[in-house]
Amino acid sequence: MGRILAVAASLVALATAGLACTQAVATVDDAGAAQSVVWHAATAHEQAIAADLVTRVNEERAARGLRVLTPDGQLTQRAFAWSEEMSRTGLRHSDLHPLLAHFVAVAENIGNGPPGTTAGALHVAWMRSDSHRHDVLAPNLERIGIGVVCAPDGTIWATQEFGSTHSGSFGPLPAREPVARRDTGSVSC
Repeated sequence: MGRILAVAASLVALATAGLACTQAVATVDDAGAAQSVVWHAATAHEQAIAADLVTRVNEERAARGLRVLTPDGQLTQRAFAWSEEMSRTGLRHSDLHPLLAHFVAVAENIGNGPPGTTAGALHVAWMRSDSHRHDVLAPNLERIGIGVVCAPDGTIWATQEFGSTHSGSFGPLPAREPVARRDTGSVSC
């Protein structure tokens, strides 16, 4: 398996509801031969799914008296790139340390589902998980970026990135109920 040596990124802002990116990564395979992988830009459909997830997060926060999160281009680009990476290599968390150059606290939720999995189903699953719900409802967070990739087989890959520029305190674990958006919706890959 190759290892990443350098990243040359060309980031393209498409819309405030969902920024996308195109990223070229230079790699070297085990034999030392240079290779590159080019990821696609988010499609309008992938952006719509991401926008639905941002809306759901902010409705959860508003229902509990928390400030809504502001979409952040850097977090959105990173979230899309990570979802793209997971669609190729499998479900795992990214290294959040580079984000600490811009934020005092960061968090990440990841998820995937088979063909037909809706954005709402992912959201409900995150809200039923203590650690994921804690990220969604942490009072210190003020920024969000969500990236969604629809694999050719219809599998959905999603990453939520959160950031705070003011406080590193995530507060106590929020109560499981109420979940403001229990509906699974119909937006899927």
